Amino acid sequence: MFIFKRFFERHQKIIAAPLVSGALILCSNAYAIPEIPICPEPLDNDSLNSRIPIDDCNDNLFPGIPSRITVPSSNSSGSFSVTWSRPSGFASRYELYQNQVGNSLWSRIYSGSALSRSVTASDGTYRYRVRACNSYGCGGYRLSSNISVAVRPGTPSEIEYAGYTNSGNVDIDWRTSTTSGVTHYLDQSKNNGSWTNVYSGSARSRNVSLDNGNYRFRVRSCNSNGCSSYRYGDRMVANKPETIDLYAQYPFLVSDDAENEQYAQTAKTFRGEYKYRTSAGRRGSVSTRNPNARTGDDPEDNFNLGQGFDRLNSALAEACLNFNHDDYRVFKAPSSKQDVKKVTFIRNTSDLFKSLDISDAASVDLTTEDVSANISSESRRLLESLTGNHSEVFVARVVENRETWSVTTQNDPIKRYFVDNMLSRRDSNGRNAFRQRCGDQYIGSTDLGAKLYLVFSYDSKSFATNQVSENNTNIEVGIQSILDGAYSSSQVQQFRALLQSVNMSVEAYTLGGPENIETGITINNFNTKIQEFVNGTNESNYRALALQYRNYPHPTSLLDYNYYDIFNRFLPDMSKVRRWNFLDAERRQRCKTLETYEDIGGSKIDISHCDTMGVELKIAKDYCATSVDRINCEDPATYFTAGISNPSMPGVLPSPVNLYHELGNKIDYLRATSETGSHNDSVTGGAWNKKCIETDKYTCLTNASCFEDTFQGYDQGLNRGFGLDIKDYHSPGSGGSGIGNNSIKRQNGRTCVNTYIKACTKRIGGSKARIRFDHEVFGRCPEQKAFSFTGG
Repeated sequence: MFIFKRFFERHQKIIAAPLVSGALILCSNAYAIPEIPICPEPLDNDSLNSRIPIDDCNDNLFPGIPSRITVPSSNSSGSFSVTWSRPSGFASRYELYQNQVGNSLWSRIYSGSALSRSVTASDGTYRYRVRACNSYGCGGYRLSSNISVAVRPGTPSEIEYAGYTNSGNVDIDWRTSTTSGVTHYLDQSKNNGSWTNVYSGSARSRNVSLDNGNYRFRVRSCNSNGCSSYRYGDRMVANKPETIDLYAQYPFLVSDDAENEQYAQTAKTFRGEYKYRTSAGRRGSVSTRNPNARTGDDPEDNFNLGQGFDRLNSALAEACLNFNHDDYRVFKAPSSKQDVKKVTFIRNTSDLFKSLDISDAASVDLTTEDVSANISSESRRLLESLTGNHSEVFVARVVENRETWSVTTQNDPIKRYFVDNMLSRRDSNGRNAFRQRCGDQYIGSTDLGAKLYLVFSYDSKSFATNQVSENNTNIEVGIQSILDGAYSSSQVQQFRALLQSVNMSVEAYTLGGPENIETGITINNFNTKIQEFVNGTNESNYRALALQYRNYPHPTSLLDYNYYDIFNRFLPDMSKVRRWNFLDAERRQRCKTLETYEDIGGSKIDISHCDTMGVELKIAKDYCATSVDRINCEDPATYFTAGISNPSMPGVLPSPVNLYHELGNKIDYLRATSETGSHNDSVTGGAWNKKCIETDKYTCLTNASCFEDTFQGYDQGLNRGFGLDIKDYHSPGSGGSGIGNNSIKRQNGRTCVNTYIKACTKRIGGSKARIRFDHEVFGRCPEQKAFSFTGG
C-alpha cells in the first residue's frame, strides 16, 4: 500500500488516500466516488507535519464567533469589565483586543480561558473585539459597542487634623492618589450647622482659622469629568482663650515696658526652660538685648529675679516689682543643695513625674505635639517617656547644683501704678489684669546648675515573667552602681552585655551642661558621658534648675482689705491640676496598651474613645490654665463636660457627663490574667500486651471576654500566649506520638491552650507509660475600671 497527498490551502488540511488492491479513492467532493470521512489531526504549534486519523471527520473544526460582547456605555472610574459569551464549537482560549476610537491600531490586552476581563483605561472612547481560538486556529471577531471613559478623581483616602486646638488654627491634611488636573474642595461644619467651603485648590493641606466651637471637616476631589465622594473627618474642638488687650485698658504699661527693658540691659538674667506668656497683650520681650544673659540662643527664655511667673502655665510674666528701689538687691551664694545621682524603676505615672521633675504647671501642656506646638521641655520629657504596658522603664537623674541666687525687696515692693490702677479697684477685672501682667507670684530665687535625665527602656514581651523581674533588679542595681562609680571596668562590660541582651534603648535630656552632649549618648557610652556631663558643667552653661516663688506682699495702702480679697484668684488649686495631669497620663498609657493588643484582641477591644477622651481632658485642663478667673478649673470629681451643643464651652461628647466617670466607662482597662492546669495520666501494660494512653487536655481562661496574650509564654509557648512544662513523659514502647499540637484554641467560647500527647507501654514485658505536665495560658481581660484618682 502507498499513500498520496493533496493539500487544500483554503482549509490548511492534508488529504490522504490509501491505495488498496488497485483502487484509488479520493476524499473529495470533486469526484463521484464514495467519500471516506478523513479529518485533520490537531495542529501542533501551527505545524502541518502530524499524521491524522480517519475517523470522526468534521470539516468545521474552528470555534464559532462569540454571540455577544458587552461593555458599559460609559465609565467614570477608569476600571470596568468586558464580558463575552461562549461560541459554538470548542474554544480553549479567547483573545480580547482594544482600540481607542480614532486610532487604527488594535492592541491585544488579554489571552486566556475566562469569559470576562477587568480593564483599566484613561479618558477616551474605546471599543473592543473578541475571538475564540483552539488548537486548530481562531474564529471570527465579535465587535463591541463604544464605551466613553471620563475618569473622575477617587475619593481622598484620608483626612487628618487635630481633635483640639487652643490656638484658633488647625492644620488639615488629606491624601489622594490623583494629583494631575485635580481641584480639592474642603468644607467645614460648625456646631452641627450647614457645610461651607473654606478652600479649593490643588494643595493637599490647609491651615484654617477657627472661632470657638465644635467643627467637622470633609474633602472631595474634582476634575473636568466630575467629583469624587466626600471623605469625612472626626469632630474637633476649637477653644481659644479669651484675649485681653491690657494696653488699651492701661496705657501706662507702655512706659512700664520701656522701664523693664532698660532694667534688663544691666540686670543679671538667667536661662531656663520657661516661655513668656503672650496672651496678656505683651508687646515685646523685656530682655531681648540683655548682654548679661548667661546663654543666648533664645532670649524669650531669659528672666530676672523679681519677675512675675504664671505657675499654672509655666510662663514668665513682666517684672512688676520696684527694682529701682534701694532695698531691691540680688545675692549670689554657692548652692547648699547636694548633687543628685539616682536611678528609679518606673512603676507608675507618679514615679515618672517625680523622676523627670514634671511640675504642676507643665501638666497643662501635657498634650500631643500636633495640638500644642509650644510644649514645654519638661512636658516633652514626659510625653516621650510615657510607654505602653510591656515597656520596662528606668530613669537615671543627674543633678549638678552649683549656685543659688535670691532677691530682697522693701516692704511695699509692687510698683505704685499697679496698686493704684489695678489692685485698688478690688474687682475681678483689676485683679485679673494684674495677674495676666504680673503672674500669680514673683520669682524670689533660683538654683543654677545642670540636669541630665537618662530614660532607659526595653520591651519585655520576649521574656517570661520571672526573667523580667530578674532583669529589672539587675538593671536597676547596675545603673545605680555606674552612677556611683562603684563598678570596675570588667563589671561595666558585663553590665553592657546585659543591656544588649534585652535590647535596651536610652533617651537623654539635658537642662544646661555641655552643649549637645545628650545627642551622642548610647548604652555603650552612657557611663563616660555622665562623667563628661559632670566635668563639663560650668558657669558658662548653667541653667535655672528650679524657681522658688513668693506671694506678692499685701500693699500697705490696702491693709484695710483682706489679703485674699485682693489676691484670691492668683493662686489656683494645684491639686486639681495635678489630678487632671495624672488622669491624662493614665489615659495615654491605657490607650497605648489597647492599641498594642487591638489586632490580637479583635472585637473585644474598643479604642474609639481614646482620642475623644483626650480632647475632653485637654478642654478641662485649658479651663484651668486660661480662664480669666480660673473659676472653671474644677476638680475631676465634679467636672461635667459641656456637650457639643454648647458653643461657648464646646466639647466632643454628645451630652454633658462627669468626665472622670466617663473615662473609666469608655476606656477599658486590660487586666493581665493567667490560668494554670496540671494533668497526670498513666497506664501499665501486661507481660504480653501493649497499652497506650492519649491525653488531649485543655486549660482555659475563665472569662469568655478574655483573649490570649501572645506577648507572653515560655518553653514551646514563648510569644504564643501559653506555657508548657513537661513534668514526665515516659513512653517505653513504640507508638508514642511525642508532644505535638500545642496551640491556642477556643472551647465553649473561651480561650484555651491545648496539648495532645500519646504514650505506650512495651509490647512484651510489663511496663508503665506516664504523662504529667503543667499548662499555663496567659490572657488579657478588657474590663471597666475607674481611673486612679491620684495627685491630690
